[in-house]
This record gives sequence, structure tokens and C-alpha cells, in this order.
Amino acid sequence: MTALTELRGPSGSGPTGAAGRRARRGDPVLTLAAVALGVMMVALDGTIVAVANPTIQSHLHASLADIQWVTNGYMLALAVTLITIGKAGDRFGHKKVFLTGMVGFALFSAGIGVSGATAKSISLVIGFRVAQGVFGAMLMPTALALMRDTFPIDKLNEALGIWAGVIGASTAAGPIIGGLLVQHIDWESCFYVNVIVGALALAMTLAFVRETAPSPAATSFDLAGITLLSAGLFSLIWALIKASSYGWVVPARSGASSGRGWRSGCSCSGSSEQPSRCCRCACSARSRCR
Repeated sequence: MTALTELRGPSGSGPTGAAGRRARRGDPVLTLAAVALGVMMVALDGTIVAVANPTIQSHLHASLADIQWVTNGYMLALAVTLITIGKAGDRFGHKKVFLTGMVGFALFSAGIGVSGATAKSISLVIGFRVAQGVFGAMLMPTALALMRDTFPIDKLNEALGIWAGVIGASTAAGPIIGGLLVQHIDWESCFYVNVIVGALALAMTLAFVRETAPSPAATSFDLAGITLLSAGLFSLIWALIKASSYGWVVPARSGASSGRGWRSGCSCSGSSEQPSRCCRCACSARSRCR
């Protein structure tokens, strides 16, 4: 961190007030602090909610599938839109996209807390979580771009290391903070904490982060490519999410199997006199699974 502070120049020198803030805009250390706070919300939210899920399920009378989508919907939206939003930052300016993501993430975090306390609707919570994931995707790639634009190349690796360390520490601290909040306050506070962090990060970004120039190569969007990329990422992540429910392997269809056995995901044969080895499947009671 000493090498980074050397970039700021002598302490206590320079103009004060509004002129001082303008002079400090683009300050590497303050820029790093602002973007680290922003991505800290995303990393923290990915794990802090896992501890609150059982309480949310009980409070909103949700099914197991519903409560799984409180987490899965967030992660799916975050991953699918990440690359596309990075392209939007190249086109419109990374600071604008970063600020939009921060405001949206904090607002939808507050919306989740309010909807749980008043509407008591798990569907509304899931919908807000998906929106939260989209706005969270605005923070990750734009934070990297803002640091790359601010730091000299010889200091960039150190800054990225600190930034990655903040993400790792936030991810690890999520379950601890979530447990304390759920036990001593309520599950809604796990989302309200994002409002506090977001407000601080927003103020620092407005004051100290400078805008990046739009990339000349990003003057248009490849809509077909974006659609195919998003569909591919959605399919991949959906498969990873549902693999634990559907399984990784589909047994081969036996030539002697009936249509009933194939539809159930296994081949059925044998008789009650000479049963073959059994497996768990939806075969008829008189058959045995091979």
C-alpha cells in the first residue's frame, strides 16, 4: 500500500474545498477505495444471503425450490449479463455504468427488505434478486476498467491484488455478518447493509473517480452476438445449477426397453421371479431397473 500512497503526492498540500475535490478526482488510492466498496457489495451479497435463506423461507412460507432461486436467480442474472454490460461500459463510459449499477443495486436491496417486511412475497423477492444481479454485473467489469485507466502500468498489479483481496475477504465474511444480522436484528438487515455501503461508495465515486473515454471500437452493438452469448451463458449456468437435481448422466436406452422406461430416464427389464439389479427411477411396480 506504501507504493500506492506515493502516487498521491505530499499530504496536506494542494487546494481545499471544491477545487480540492476536483484536484483529487482521479486519485489512484481514492479510486481504488471507491471501486473496492462497490464490488464489496456484490461479493458480500453472494454469501451473506445464504445464511438468511432458512429464515426467509420460514418467514415467507416459501418452498425449497423458491428459496433456492433467491440465490440462483441472483447468480444467473449476474453471470449472464456480465460480458454484455462490460461492452456497454466501453460504449458509454465506465463511470456512468458503475454509478448506475451502484444505485440500482442499493435500491433493489432496499426493495427486497421492504417487500419481505410488508408484502411478504417470495416471488417479489426473487424478482428483485434477479434485478439485483443485473445491476451487480455493472460493477465488476467497470471497476476493473476504472482502475486500469487510473493506475500507471507499474502500479496496476498491486492495485488489482488489493481489489481482489477485498472481494475475497467480503466473500468469506458474508456468512459471519449474515449470521450476526439474522440472529440479532432480522433477515431484512442483510439487504439493508448494501444501502449503507452503496451510499458511501456512491459519494466517493462521484467525488474522486474520473470518467473514462468511450472506446472508438465500441460504437455499435453486435445484437446477434450478444443474444447468442447470453443464451449460451444462460444454458451453461442453468445446467450447472440444475445438475444436482437432474443428474449428470442419462442412461442409454435399451433396445428391449419400453417407452415407459425411456421416459423415466432408465431401462426396465426383468420379472418378479428373476429381478435384476435395482436403481431409483420411476418404473412401474412390477418391473425392475437394470
